[in-house]
Amino acid sequence: MDRQRRYQWLFGVFVRGIGAARYTRASAPIVAGMALCVAGFTANHLPQPDLVVESRLGGVDLSGEPQGSPLMAESVYGTRHPVSLTTPLGAVKVAAPVLSREQQNIVRFIEKTYQVAAEQTQWFVEHAYRTARDLKIDPMLILAVISVESNFDPRAQSNRGAQGLMQVLTRVHADKFSPFGGVAAAFDPMANIRVGAQILNDYLKRDGSVEGALKAYVGAALLPSDGGYGAKVIFERERMAAAAAGRPAESRRRPSPPPRPVPLPHPARPRTPAWRRSRRCPSRVPRRRAASSGWSPIRRC
Repeated sequence: MDRQRRYQWLFGVFVRGIGAARYTRASAPIVAGMALCVAGFTANHLPQPDLVVESRLGGVDLSGEPQGSPLMAESVYGTRHPVSLTTPLGAVKVAAPVLSREQQNIVRFIEKTYQVAAEQTQWFVEHAYRTARDLKIDPMLILAVISVESNFDPRAQSNRGAQGLMQVLTRVHADKFSPFGGVAAAFDPMANIRVGAQILNDYLKRDGSVEGALKAYVGAALLPSDGGYGAKVIFERERMAAAAAGRPAESRRRPSPPPRPVPLPHPARPRTPAWRRSRRCPSRVPRRRAASSGWSPIRRC
């Protein structure tokens, strides 16, 4: 009797275990959904940590900033702007730099001539002017070098190792990229403009002329000629100066000289008729001289 009760009890436990397993399998999606809801609620209502991020494009628009812990965005020149982590990504916009009329004319000229986006061009021009003001050199000379070197392509790279907007040789000027984190910053437009302008400024101080500095910049300091590099940069600088002043810029290529007049060919001599060419001409025919009594052999044809 005790054995029969024991068997009944074991059978009941087995049946209850099977029922519990079936219930757990059926309720697994419901449990997973509840866990996701709890996790989302916790992530949205827990306090966020303070972070500092770096922006290479300058300021951030703070219009309509909601409540939340501040997030600091820092530009390359040290300007810090608070942003909230709860701000939607679409609401955080990079504010365009404030440009003068001259700079705006240059931006339009570069955008039209080199097919560069206006947002990028604004920052290129703003940083070129800022760097030129710090180094006390011509900003349009920096932009002219950029136009000749890379056509305003920040990812440009030559087979000799020159990189970035101003095509800086990183293997030669690696130390100048140390403040920007190393040679990997050569493709950062702002770091490349700063380093390239510093190199150009050093050559200007050493050689004392724009032509000599450009010759050294292209690596032809010890050569008799720079292959027309300096003339190209100066020509592009003149075009940008004209665009900045609101004057129509010259065409990208210099006007070719007028063609030289081609000398006309001499008129062809009339060909001898075939019936005369086929005729055998006697080489010598006797003819009486008028003034003497002798005979003189002459050609007749």
